[in-house]
Amino acid sequence: MLTTGILGVLCWTTRTTYNFSLLSIVLALEAMVAELLSEFSRSLGGTCVGSGIVAPVVALRNDGSVTVLPPNFIQEAGARSTRTLRAVVDFFSEHMITNCGCDWSMAGVSLDDVEKKLTNFFQQTTAEGPRFDTYFFYYSGPTTPTGDWALTNGGTLSLDRLLSIWRENNPDRGASRLVLMCDCEHASQWAASVRQLGGGESFVALQTLQLSKSRRDPESPPAIGDFTDAWT
Repeated sequence: MLTTGILGVLCWTTRTTYNFSLLSIVLALEAMVAELLSEFSRSLGGTCVGSGIVAPVVALRNDGSVTVLPPNFIQEAGARSTRTLRAVVDFFSEHMITNCGCDWSMAGVSLDDVEKKLTNFFQQTTAEGPRFDTYFFYYSGPTTPTGDWALTNGGTLSLDRLLSIWRENNPDRGASRLVLMCDCEHASQWAASVRQLGGGESFVALQTLQLSKSRRDPESPPAIGDFTDAWT
């Protein structure tokens, strides 16, 4: 812009054909650059950081407590969780999402560990200093019938508690978005609450599934990971 201004003053002073031609070329180039930058801003995404927890080798008893699955399930569930974890990591890499670490637990995770992980994740910033535009968190594991994450030692993480941690560590409300992806049974129970958040200070999205009644088997845990394979 400074160069254009100087050329404009020069053209007005000298009023030669050469200077007017040069000014026309500069204006055309600047218009092209401005249009290119505008197109980039519309087509290129912002900064995004991702993290996740995969805890498939646990099941929920009728009393709501979490227990390790029988040994004959461990090998199959372990292989499935490995594929799920690999799919999430590949998804981060393919979409240029900064990987803040995906935890894989064979025996579940505690509420304290999950809260610490979420707090640390929501505090992440770009290398330049500002916060990321989008925070993508993935969870695959057991849930309660209300959609809350069922953790070890009888602990559960509700949507309200998760959003409370998000707001505590997101000082510039509205500047960053939170995207949750839950590959687990009952996760759709959170959908109605997320819809009610609307815009304003809480830009939160939930990507999950709802199992059909024909696929629900109370005698065995759901096939966690199928949704992730199809989604990624």
